[in-house]
Amino acid sequence: MELSPEESRKKNPANLPQNPFQFTRFTKTSDSQTINRLFSQFSKEELIKKNEAVSIAGRMTGKRMFFADLTDQTGTIQLKFNSKNEDLTKLDNGSIIGVKGIICRTDKGQLSVEVKEFVLLSRCLRLIPSSYYGFSDTEERFRNRPLDFIINRQKKEIFLTRHQVIKNIRQFLEEKSFIEIETPILVSEASGAQAKPFITHHNKLHRDFYLRIATEIPLKKLLVGGFEKIYEIGRIFRNEGIDARHNPEFTTVEVYQAYENAEYMMNLTEELFHYLAEKVFRQQTEFTFNSHNVSLQKPFRRLSMIEAIREHTNIDFAKINGLEEAHQLAQKYNLKLEKFQKTTGHVILAFFEEYVEQKLIQPTFIYDYPVEVSPLAKSKSENEKIADRFELYLGGLEFANGYSELNDPTEQKKRFEEQTKQKELGNEEIASFDKEFLEALEYGMPPAGGLGIGIDRLIMLFTEQNSIKEVIVFPQLKKKFTSTIANFIENREIEEEDERLVTIFLFLSTFLEFSKYLEADFVKEADLAWAEDKILRILFNNTLLPNKKMKLEMVSLGNSRIKFSDQKDNEDYFFILGGLLTGKEQNKPRSKSIKREISNLQRVRTHFAKNFLPFLEEEKRIEFLAVILDKLSFIEINLIKEEDIVDLFVALNETGLNLSQPDLIR
Repeated sequence: MELSPEESRKKNPANLPQNPFQFTRFTKTSDSQTINRLFSQFSKEELIKKNEAVSIAGRMTGKRMFFADLTDQTGTIQLKFNSKNEDLTKLDNGSIIGVKGIICRTDKGQLSVEVKEFVLLSRCLRLIPSSYYGFSDTEERFRNRPLDFIINRQKKEIFLTRHQVIKNIRQFLEEKSFIEIETPILVSEASGAQAKPFITHHNKLHRDFYLRIATEIPLKKLLVGGFEKIYEIGRIFRNEGIDARHNPEFTTVEVYQAYENAEYMMNLTEELFHYLAEKVFRQQTEFTFNSHNVSLQKPFRRLSMIEAIREHTNIDFAKINGLEEAHQLAQKYNLKLEKFQKTTGHVILAFFEEYVEQKLIQPTFIYDYPVEVSPLAKSKSENEKIADRFELYLGGLEFANGYSELNDPTEQKKRFEEQTKQKELGNEEIASFDKEFLEALEYGMPPAGGLGIGIDRLIMLFTEQNSIKEVIVFPQLKKKFTSTIANFIENREIEEEDERLVTIFLFLSTFLEFSKYLEADFVKEADLAWAEDKILRILFNNTLLPNKKMKLEMVSLGNSRIKFSDQKDNEDYFFILGGLLTGKEQNKPRSKSIKREISNLQRVRTHFAKNFLPFLEEEKRIEFLAVILDKLSFIEINLIKEEDIVDLFVALNETGLNLSQPDLIR
């Protein structure tokens, strides 16, 4: 039996030069970046005279004849060898080797290291795609980061840049005499932000803990304890959705300085952005982010929230008298308010988020937030309804949040009580009523300014990435949903009379399998697994449709069900999907052999993976789902909430797509 390439590699042939896993260390005297930097200016003859010996190590890739590339953390250098290095020619691509050699140039002028000795330090037992074909499947790249970094050097560069940014943030703050303090990740109260927390259990203490949703509260306790200039760079955990801008765990830097206020922290924020542009990016001030050109060159613009709303909507909330008038305005503009959003401040924030936020492309500070949505910030002395708070926006996204910290324990208790009322009305993101923090405030906290910056979005800006997954080394992903239906069908002997039924199920299995790429929160993985199980059961029992009519109903626990309504006998659902993905009209299958259906299924999947997956940003996923729902109006899927589909179509039609709503929601 012929072995696959991977099996052949794992067989560990006896002609290997040495045991690849026996070494514990290898002494390096240089690296690829240093060699390129120090010797790129010398000619071939000059390098021969220098006879510079080096010892380097890394992964061997791109092996061809008597040349190969050696890649380490700093970059790539070419290796040159000859027939005397016969053992080297036997090594697999991807092997990790140590090399001793002489720096030289080839006849074509390529700076290289001529191999004199080498040692095999580790074998690569899996095939690595060639650099020509690459590794561009976005979903698989995030699931297989080691392979991603081996093949895509530019993806590795993102994290080298991330390291430099974080290092320079620390340097910037330490130059201003801030000290870094680490606070707990496991906390007894989820406070300091409005977010739904993760909950875990401590077995020995017999109690639940939260993973922190912010570092604010413990750092402010340290202000009470006498620390005056402190910061923390740390991981934050929020039990929320996953999309191109959000990950359940992310990194922030929070900074607190006693005896300063929001205006000082605003100035500090802008100074930090300019500092990073100078130190890390050598005075670069223009970045492409979120499909916009963002400039850090000019001083950041500053607008109050009411001014920003007036500028973009011509609505002046300074002239709005009372809550009733604010609610009438919200109804006029079709703003959906939750039960707990019953204050003028909530209406103001809703207008800002709906009509202003995404239009703030160039760096803009928005200040003077409603106090109702700023429970930890001081009110302004001249207007108690306005919080002394700001946020920084770039490319339509929030990057920083800061304010003059509330240090009045009586007022803070009142704010917490108001938050508790909102929680009772359904706001799941309200923070806990933190009694320990109130007790700390009663000892006296100095007036202070606080600042929080999302480091992941900062890296997105500086590396010009549109997805947060690209800047997190191992981003959280939905569990891979592997369809077993197609495998079942391919391995089953199918009678001619089953062919029509199998075609339907091939289509549905394909739809379910591709649903995982949509990352739509309202398509639950458990529901997909349930639907797949039902399909397998029907196929296994060979339950044909009564009178060969196109009607099938499957019922499970609760109200979840998938239902095919009566359709014309000649409708071919699978080929409708094929037309959607290939953009071509598909002819009805004429052959009685199921092999054609299987072949077309594979062709459609291949086309989808090649042409759709690389572009599945949030908007594309939604558009793709909308098109499927539009074309497949005969499918009733109660797993998807009707209001979600209605909202989806309203949003898409505002962009001019003019999609008609499926029958199931008419």
